[in-house]
Amino acid sequence: MDLDFLNDFTKRMKSIGSYGLLFKNSIQKGTWKQYGIDTLYEQTNLIFSVLLYIMEQSLKDESCTIDDIGNFIDTINMKWFKKQISYDQCKELGDFIVNVILCDDGKAMYFQGFDYEKGQYQEIHISFIANKIIYINEDVRRTSYYLTEDGYNLMLSTLEIESNMKLTIHEMIFKLHMEKASYDKAVDDIKHIFNLLR
Repeated sequence: MDLDFLNDFTKRMKSIGSYGLLFKNSIQKGTWKQYGIDTLYEQTNLIFSVLLYIMEQSLKDESCTIDDIGNFIDTINMKWFKKQISYDQCKELGDFIVNVILCDDGKAMYFQGFDYEKGQYQEIHISFIANKIIYINEDVRRTSYYLTEDGYNLMLSTLEIESNMKLTIHEMIFKLHMEKASYDKAVDDIKHIFNLLR
């Protein structure tokens, strides 16, 4: 049996590992309950909302301090989530999401992905955000957070890449069908590509 399709498996596992680490760092944390956030879907929606906010600030090259993140959480909470938490609790929640969930309490994060070419597990380093020191009003020192390449890969894969690459993905599927000599499927792919172009 030809197993070439397993080549570069660790690259695929880096994407999967990103989600795995986020959920590992989030699930079973009692801290969530202090803020009235009891379900995995609430946790996940809030984590990705914060990541999206950090991405927006990173793209605009604007500061993204814990105060900024707390203000963002307070805004979306008052408008949509309606949890009974104060502004200070929103800042604490932002600090928890950034430092515990996204940064794993400052520990380097690794996911074990199997490397079929080497026949063993490989440690895959994953880092969602990084930080830098900024000065506000030239004398107040703050830590500002921004997305890393892994963070961008994670966030862009949730919408932007799919939206902007539908045609490219179908072209890739067509190419794979041709390589596997699945000509009937390749014809269907071409029809689908033409429909996308209309």
